Amino acid sequence: PTASNAGLTISGEARFGIVREW
Repeated sequence: PTASNAGLTISGEARFGIVREW
């Protein structure tokens, strides 16, 4: 999950706990 700036940070990457860009 590296699509943080693709809009999946809070919506998608939050499930992985990878919210380093936000």
